[in-house]
Amino acid sequence: TAGSAAALRVRVAFDDRIGLRTFLALYWPQGCLFLLVLAATAFLARRAIRAISDPIRQVTEQSRKIAEGAYAAVELNTDFAEFAHLGVSMNRMVSVIAERTEKLQASEESYRNQFLKNVTPMLLVTRDIGEILEANAAAAHYYGRARHQLKTMRLEQLDAPETPASRVLRASVSPPASQGLRSEGKQRRAHGEICDVELSVSAIRFQELDLLHLIIVDVTERNAATAAANRHAAAAQQANEAKSEFLANMSHEIRTPLNGVLGMLDLLLSGRLGSSERRYAEIAQRSGSTLLGLINDILDLSKIEANKLTLESVGFDLMELMDQVGAILGARAVGKNLEVICAILPDTPRLLRGDPTRLRQVLLNLGGNAVKFAATGEVVIRAELQKKDGAGVEFRFSIRDTGPGIPEQKQHLLFQKFSQVDSSTTRQHGGTGLGLAISRQLVELMGGQIGLHSTPGVGTEFWFSLTLEQQPNDPAGTDLTPLAGLRALVVDDNETNRQLLTSWLGSWQMRPNAVGSAADAFVAIRQARAEGDPYAVALLDLSMPGMDGMQLAARIRNDTPDTATKLVLVSSVENMRDQAALTQAGFSDGLPKPVSPKELRKVLLQTLVIAAPPVRPDPAPARTQHRVLLVEDGEINQLVARGMLDAMGYTTDIAGNGAEALRVLAERDYDLVLMDVQMPVMDGREATRQIRQPGSAVRNRAIPVIAMTSYAMTEELDRCLEAGMNAHLTKPITRDGLHAMLQRFAPAATTTAPA
Repeated sequence: TAGSAAALRVRVAFDDRIGLRTFLALYWPQGCLFLLVLAATAFLARRAIRAISDPIRQVTEQSRKIAEGAYAAVELNTDFAEFAHLGVSMNRMVSVIAERTEKLQASEESYRNQFLKNVTPMLLVTRDIGEILEANAAAAHYYGRARHQLKTMRLEQLDAPETPASRVLRASVSPPASQGLRSEGKQRRAHGEICDVELSVSAIRFQELDLLHLIIVDVTERNAATAAANRHAAAAQQANEAKSEFLANMSHEIRTPLNGVLGMLDLLLSGRLGSSERRYAEIAQRSGSTLLGLINDILDLSKIEANKLTLESVGFDLMELMDQVGAILGARAVGKNLEVICAILPDTPRLLRGDPTRLRQVLLNLGGNAVKFAATGEVVIRAELQKKDGAGVEFRFSIRDTGPGIPEQKQHLLFQKFSQVDSSTTRQHGGTGLGLAISRQLVELMGGQIGLHSTPGVGTEFWFSLTLEQQPNDPAGTDLTPLAGLRALVVDDNETNRQLLTSWLGSWQMRPNAVGSAADAFVAIRQARAEGDPYAVALLDLSMPGMDGMQLAARIRNDTPDTATKLVLVSSVENMRDQAALTQAGFSDGLPKPVSPKELRKVLLQTLVIAAPPVRPDPAPARTQHRVLLVEDGEINQLVARGMLDAMGYTTDIAGNGAEALRVLAERDYDLVLMDVQMPVMDGREATRQIRQPGSAVRNRAIPVIAMTSYAMTEELDRCLEAGMNAHLTKPITRDGLHAMLQRFAPAATTTAPA
């Protein structure tokens, strides 16, 4: 208050323009008092500030030391109780932090030691200059030194001279090292031996240091095992090639005499033989065909194992393929009380692309087993459409029999090579156990699946699925005929046959009806005539219980001698009668089992629509103008091929080797050459090369040359084509195969101008 009053007086004095001397004289005591109060206040303020700021500065300094890891006790020089309590609290905190930090460091050290001890690969931590900073127990053991000794060494001291690891380190300094660097080299172990190692280097940055993690794995044993495996693989490959070559040679050696056996039997059966002689010749021919099938199975197995089996992709007719399978299996079932049925529905796609040869082989393998093991009942081969996806068509093929069935514990053996359900010496059925194994491998090569369902005492069904390509303009479902509207009766005690025949007749817009016995058929025919709508045709099964087809036909003719209903006999090949016997029994025609839809339609058209042509005896083969040169060194093979050619009406000349063939072709024109591959003096491939060579002395360098070889391996056939041959026939040569080849090349040969 005094100061304020004095200030007011000073202001008033100056405002009144009082002079300085007057001012000092008037206010000097008050000013001195004011200055004295001001100085005392400043002194007391400074003492108070130092009493507060010094402890705070001490706390700040101690906090900095704690942050740097110096956990010393805090000493605060202060008279304030609050700062004293703060110092005590900080000392407690420092003590806890120091204790926990010590435990953490001990734990980290223990963990690092355990980690470095238990890590299996050798682990080194180095500077980029090669100085070893850390090593684990595995590295110490490998190099025969203690860990602390390794920490005093440089990486170059551990390297073998062949591949120093320092090169890897220098390479790791580049930017890709941060992503990891891997290489293989050699290093020296504790006892001095040089071992193969795998080096993995990665760059890290730790506490402002550029470090490298170097992981070393001893791969000596692994490399040795790999080398041994490669040697074994090479040896296995060599053995596999030797086996394939051996099988090819054995195939040639076996096929050559087998060609003579089957060829001579074929010629023998084409002549006039007594019943006993014909039976003996047929048995010998079937035995030879069985032996040929066994050779083909072994050869196919070898091709599959060597990855040398190639699949075709050609067009084929599924209905014709099923007809062929049914005809072959039907012939095998002769003499058994067994129905063989090939079932393919009318709307099933027929024209497909795939490998018909392998598909036929699988069907025959599975169907042949069914015929072999089923004593009575039926074997049904069925092709069913599963789904269509664009041009792809998925089929399910099944082969069902009424045989003894297969126990569940034995089913896993079926698709294994050389395995059979019954392998005892008292088994009733023979076989090698290769058919099912080959079938499985063929189906899988064609991209399908295979399996089975079997119930002991009931039967077995094998199935496999395949996806095939449908050809354009497939006639499936469009086979309408002039048979539309005609009434037909199917008489068969087998339900599957009745369903199949009825489906085909219905697809041709006929009006089918089916009965299961001769008595029911007689009643149905009588009733239809009484209604004024008689059956146009009746398909009568020959073998039926109670009354067979022949007896039923006689009863029908005796009851109504008119021919309003045409009769067609359906029977197995064994019981088929000739045309004269069929006519005498009252039948218009006959159909062999298993019934083919193509043959069924043909017989119905000839019986109901077109007058059947008179039966004439087969004329003798007409002589053609075609001349064939047969180049073959084996006398038996010469007789077989020449006999077949003579039976087909061809004029044949024979040359004993390739050199002789060249001389003959230079002197005379021929339409076709059948060239054996393996011959003395000059083989068939070399002879063909010289025929095709420009400037050759032969009269026609473009003459078709057909290879005849006992080697059925793909490589051999490819070599024949590379030599200039047009096609090949595999021995044993069959009449059908030779005829097809002659029809393909011989007619064109007469119009081919010499090159």
